[in-house]
Amino acid sequence: MLYQHQRHLFFPQHYLLLLLLLKMLMTFHLNALPEDCLRLILEKVTLMELLSLRLVCSRWRLVIEQMCRRRRSLAVFECLQDQLEFSSMRYYFLENAAAAGEGQRARSFAAGDSVLIIGGGGVLLRHLADLFPNVSSLLLLYSHACLTLTERPPPPSLTSLTIVSKRRSTEIAAKLWSWIDDIDRLRSLSLFGLFDNRLPLRLQALSRLELFSLSGYSDDLVPVVGQFGPRLRHLLLDRLSLPVSRLETLLRESAQCRQWAAGVRHLSIGSLNTGMVCAKGYVEKITHFLAFFCRHFTQVTSLQVRFALQIPLSRLVAELGRLPALTELRLAQIGSNNPRTEPDRRTLQCLTSVRRLFLECTTAKAAQDTFWKFWIPVIFPNLETWSLAPECSFNGQSGSSYGRRLNHMRVQ
Repeated sequence: MLYQHQRHLFFPQHYLLLLLLLKMLMTFHLNALPEDCLRLILEKVTLMELLSLRLVCSRWRLVIEQMCRRRRSLAVFECLQDQLEFSSMRYYFLENAAAAGEGQRARSFAAGDSVLIIGGGGVLLRHLADLFPNVSSLLLLYSHACLTLTERPPPPSLTSLTIVSKRRSTEIAAKLWSWIDDIDRLRSLSLFGLFDNRLPLRLQALSRLELFSLSGYSDDLVPVVGQFGPRLRHLLLDRLSLPVSRLETLLRESAQCRQWAAGVRHLSIGSLNTGMVCAKGYVEKITHFLAFFCRHFTQVTSLQVRFALQIPLSRLVAELGRLPALTELRLAQIGSNNPRTEPDRRTLQCLTSVRRLFLECTTAKAAQDTFWKFWIPVIFPNLETWSLAPECSFNGQSGSSYGRRLNHMRVQ
């Protein structure tokens, strides 16, 4: 029995495969492999390991640099702990498909194969444009090490930039905003968790954007939105203080603002005022904001709204009826105790243009609410796809206790 135990210990199932691999390596040098085979082997390691392996020999360096040129997205963190912090922080902010990325980018962005750990000195960022000349999407969890980016010109193909401030006390330096202004091809700018950081009163890049996301900002937003240009198509605003009266004045006095507002196609609205969600005054503010956006952003085809279900259903549908081009609707932060009133079915307006509907609930209990399962076919008669599911998932477990806790903190 001792022999059998030892045999099991020293001869695992994959031991013969390991012996075969060692024999093959002894038969010929690894560099004798064709370049395609070498590349397949190197693709199995992480990006950080890949950069270290450049020092093995000149052939490996050439192959790895060719692989780096194919990179299209990078997520930059100072340390591994920052990457873990980002994974939890992102649940505090409203996101949509346009801001988070689509297709392959959505699956790989900030994942293990696209993560760059720069260390406290940020030395790697000095060579970012040389190592990754074709990177188009860049995410920065901001730290002072990120300022080494400003020592060199930005990558020439960079079109999308996401900046996440991990601490309110971390002030974003002015030279980083200047570096952003130098990105000629920048079309997407997403800013998360800036709060007390102030955007420059004049940022040329804003006028060139097609997508702008701002989640978590304490300063006056009106000077920011006044700088948008006619190219703007995607707009996300969340966790902000934004008076409707000032927005109305801005659109009335500025032809440029009316032009970009009419061009927006994808709109996401989160928490735009402070106060308790269940308070009557808060519901009135939400209603005013929804009415404002539906009145001025009439060409919107995709709309995401948080806390909209605090509004009486008949009023909500009436406001959405002002958007004749609306085809996709996402209503987030549905709670199991949201106040609702049964609408009069005879006078309830139908939204015939909507083809895709997503109701994102704060808990699994709310996702089982029969109220919406009854009214969905009545309000949206032409739906092709729709879902009613918990909003938050963590580690692949939808509606986990961690996700529910984060949602509770976000609502409060």
